[in-house]
Amino acid sequence: RLEMEELALEDSDFEREDGHNSVVILPENPTSNDARPKVKAWLEDQQTAGLVNQTREDNMNFHEQLVMTNKRVVAHFLVKAKILFQRIWLSKIGWDDSLTTEQNDIWSKWLEELKKIVHVRIPRCYSQSLKTADFCELHTFVDASQEAIAAVSFLRVKTGDAVELAFVLGRTRVAPTKPMSVPRLELQAAVMGTRMSATISAELNLNISRFYFWSDSRTVLCWIRSEKRNFKQFVGHRIGEILESTQVNEWHWVPTLDNPADDGTRSSSATDFSINCRWHRGPDFLKYEKSGWPKEPSMKNVVLPAEEMKKELVCLVNVIPVFEFPNINRFSSWLKTIRTTAWCCRFLKNWVSTQRGLPCLTGELMTMELEYAETIWWKEVQRSCFSNELLALKRKMQVDSTSRLRTLTPFLDNVEVMRVRGRTETASNLDDDTKYPIILDPAHGFTKLLLQHYHEQGGHH
Repeated sequence: RLEMEELALEDSDFEREDGHNSVVILPENPTSNDARPKVKAWLEDQQTAGLVNQTREDNMNFHEQLVMTNKRVVAHFLVKAKILFQRIWLSKIGWDDSLTTEQNDIWSKWLEELKKIVHVRIPRCYSQSLKTADFCELHTFVDASQEAIAAVSFLRVKTGDAVELAFVLGRTRVAPTKPMSVPRLELQAAVMGTRMSATISAELNLNISRFYFWSDSRTVLCWIRSEKRNFKQFVGHRIGEILESTQVNEWHWVPTLDNPADDGTRSSSATDFSINCRWHRGPDFLKYEKSGWPKEPSMKNVVLPAEEMKKELVCLVNVIPVFEFPNINRFSSWLKTIRTTAWCCRFLKNWVSTQRGLPCLTGELMTMELEYAETIWWKEVQRSCFSNELLALKRKMQVDSTSRLRTLTPFLDNVEVMRVRGRTETASNLDDDTKYPIILDPAHGFTKLLLQHYHEQGGHH
């Protein structure tokens, strides 16, 4: 009382009227004091900015004429009009055109419900025991449908065995006109709830001990809890924003029947303005201990939308060991070249066998080892002398018309050695090596050693 009179001392000629719900602070018949400014007090209802303050009950209710001033409180009702306006806009109806019968019926029904908004009663104070409470929690519920997304927050105040729930804030938004999957809309609702919770925490001068976020979308919960972050841009950015201001263990599952945010996502059902409206009173399970809260079903069988995951590019690299060929000019004979190459190949093969725990080759060189050494030298000569032709044949193409091998009709055999396809192909009495001669460059050192070997073998010294 004294504080209120002191406020009026700034202008002693100004007559003030103040309201309060306590008779102790504002007696109904205050004594007049000529030395103090006149302060009138009353306990009747007061109206400010569309809100009617029921002083004796310490509640707030609304007038339908100013419902938009307090849209956060009745957002679950206003979203129905927003959905209707969106549908009208999408139907391309002109400003001077009449609504369709269906649209007019929906509008008339909404106006009838608007008259019931005067029955909404919101306690002005969150809780009388906020300063002495054991703890205070903020619970935010989110939901979405093809029509709208919604989020609503409640304070849960526990003092001893008593638990109080208080409506704090609610928000709704119509779904985008661009078609969007329900999981994406549910994720949008989760982002809305995250932002709303941060706003409440910043604006309320309260020591909130813990934050809870509730969603009935198991897909969204799996996205938030996923250790993998290989989401596409839309999902990835929103999951990142959610995890910047919330913890994974703060997100919980709630059945749709117990989710008050569900009331802000549907335009077909009638709006509940009763004293038991869950949009304003919250779900019943929050009035009990945690043991009575909804049990989360198993998330193991949840199939996440594949279209929201980035495609993983798996690169398979075929590592081909490169054999470092010795300088052919260091060899004096073809046979020594082949045997040296065969011994090197055996050494490499034995080293690989040792690494894999396999037995190694011993003893003299075998015929197959010598033949393999000869084959890799043929390939080396062709690679160094006919690289363009070899590449064309590997790509199933014809060799270039300017190639010196053009008239030989070259082809690759089963080990990719280039051979000649000529008239001997039809000779049935010849073996394949004779019918399809191997192509070698006469200027290469290996070819010269080969010719020298057969020259000496024929007795031409």
